[in-house]
Amino acid sequence: MPISIRYRAAPLHFTNPRRLSVCLQTLSSAFALLFSFNSLASSAFLDCPEQAFLVQKSKAELFGVNLATGFYLRHSDAMGTSGKINAIGFNNFDRYIYGFSSEWQTLVQIGADYQARPVALAGYPGANFYVGDVSLQHNRYYAYRPGAGFGLYYVDLGGVEASTPEQLETAVSASTRSWQKVVDGADLNLRIYDFAFHPHNQHLYSVDSSGNLFVIDPELGRAQLISNVGERGTFGAVYFDADEKLYISRNSDGFIFRIDINAADIRAEFFAFGPSSSNNDGARCAVANILSDSSSVDFGDAPESYGSKIEDNGARHERSENLYLGSSWGGDDDGVQAITNFELGSNSILIAKTKGEGIANAWADWDQNGSFDDQEQIIKNQALKSGDNYLQVSVPEHAQAGATWTRFRYSSTADIGPNGGVADGEVEDYRIELVEAGVSVESYPSDSDFVTLAFEDNWPLLGDYDMNDVVVASRVTRYFNADNEVFRYDVRGRLLALGAGYHNGYAIQLDGISQADIDVEKSLLFINGLLVENSPMEINSEHADAVFIISNDLKNEVSVAPGCEFYRTDTHCATFEQNDEFDFLLSVALKRTVHESLAPSGVLNPFIFASPGHYHGPAFAQAPGRSLEIHLKNKPVSERFNPKLWGLYDDNSDGLSSFFVSDNNLPWALEVPGLWQHPAERVDLSLVYPEFASFVRSDGSEKQLWYQQFDANSRQLINNRWEP
Repeated sequence: MPISIRYRAAPLHFTNPRRLSVCLQTLSSAFALLFSFNSLASSAFLDCPEQAFLVQKSKAELFGVNLATGFYLRHSDAMGTSGKINAIGFNNFDRYIYGFSSEWQTLVQIGADYQARPVALAGYPGANFYVGDVSLQHNRYYAYRPGAGFGLYYVDLGGVEASTPEQLETAVSASTRSWQKVVDGADLNLRIYDFAFHPHNQHLYSVDSSGNLFVIDPELGRAQLISNVGERGTFGAVYFDADEKLYISRNSDGFIFRIDINAADIRAEFFAFGPSSSNNDGARCAVANILSDSSSVDFGDAPESYGSKIEDNGARHERSENLYLGSSWGGDDDGVQAITNFELGSNSILIAKTKGEGIANAWADWDQNGSFDDQEQIIKNQALKSGDNYLQVSVPEHAQAGATWTRFRYSSTADIGPNGGVADGEVEDYRIELVEAGVSVESYPSDSDFVTLAFEDNWPLLGDYDMNDVVVASRVTRYFNADNEVFRYDVRGRLLALGAGYHNGYAIQLDGISQADIDVEKSLLFINGLLVENSPMEINSEHADAVFIISNDLKNEVSVAPGCEFYRTDTHCATFEQNDEFDFLLSVALKRTVHESLAPSGVLNPFIFASPGHYHGPAFAQAPGRSLEIHLKNKPVSERFNPKLWGLYDDNSDGLSSFFVSDNNLPWALEVPGLWQHPAERVDLSLVYPEFASFVRSDGSEKQLWYQQFDANSRQLINNRWEP
């Protein structure tokens, strides 16, 4: 049976999710800033760089690597030596790189000009070192080679001076600085190829060719086995970051793995595709973050459980000017559009709009468990041309109907997974609806827009009437069967502002649908993408209208930034903080279907209520708790509302047909189209929107576009620029 499409504005297409881009400076600019050149002498690096250094090849070449994505740039293919340089480490004391030169058989110093200069040292132990790093606590370079007669050595770097190759022999004979042996390689005999100093605990860490993670005490020359990390190979480059995460790069394929050495189960997780080589050694400033200020990395936008941040090893791509999805790199998620519905057991047709020839991989969370599993890959290594590409996706019969997420990744790299870093391309995430055969969908106000719900919590007093005590973005989706009966509701929303001095909860009532009509087991609430374990349905009498609690106290959901009184109501505190967000998705399943003509529609009946146990203003001698509700004008209250509150103070409700309205026809709650710019704290709504008074006096027949900014005082408004 064909599926009818009921969206008001357009056929079914993906909803743009919230874009929470993590930004990093363009690498080419960053390297130019961090690594200045000096043609006369070797100057130190200007800062503690985020990127890692990698030295490769029999004639040493130096690269800079972004460990977050695996993107790399060659700094120099002529470092002033004809041989290898290995065992490199970054010294945070003097900001030079140090390593071992096979040509000069000594330590070399490498500055911001990427030229190697030998350091004169006495007591050369006769070992070509290929394992090395610099201590962050003692200003020492450590080098290691297993086997009897070799071992672990260190060199004090305080005040070290480099020589020219021509001066080296003379300088060695006069040098008072020498190699100091810690332990012989027969007593410390590890099959490792690089190690790295922990940023805080003064110990070295490495992974051997069998995947065994060791911690080494450099003072005593003793190693302790910690765990097997589950990956084998020659890990020729080992790094730490400021968060105590260890990174290992495998020579054979360039794969970069991340290891949380503090985890209960220590395992190596694939992190990014890096450069491969038969000769690899790495160094990094271990007190630097792996990724901070960025504009050149594109992340996914699905909820956190799918991997959308660097902390979660989320999907990410380095900026690509000639390879991306949609109209631009890193812009709106517009690269993939669905031509047909996603119907269980059927095929769906998509159009992928691309820039440049590349490889597409994609996943869909068919079982809605909050992750992209291996068996949920819907496109694998499909080559696409630049322009429009038609794709077909098979939706399995066992998929769970409802809202879920998809992830599309486009790159020049094959066999990428749903997470991890890639050196080019783009990732785009889409929220889609999976429907059963014969099902149609209708969204209010549309499948891609929201309305704004704004509440004044001083009822039955008008208060300051800034209408920003609780501000929520909301979209309601109804699902219909072939008989035009509603069988499910989805309500998606976000807390845009919380200017309340009182504690308020937020709830949604389905008018005319009783608690007995709800399939409780299939009615779910997700907060910031995570499933809430307890049922969201409030327990009332069986035949009372069903009420779903989104939050019992919104003040517990977000935190106020330093210097701000409330959440997004002060003009200087209007930005969305990445860690202070409250998104919700309420999915309500009905046991008994309801014909379209009788089923609640539109915005439904959202309301705020007084959080139990908290003071709620001078109108109440005692905390009113759940019995105090504030609804949109003329919306009915729930079973728990206290009818004795009608008509108190400024309220002119009769409790029969007139609800939550003053004698001047002012409401205590508003529904406004779009993402509305609400008033700043303690600014009366009618002062910033001059046409609002005429709209109220005319009972909505005049000035119906009062909420648009034609005559508004924009300096006293908060702009809700949120990309859902």
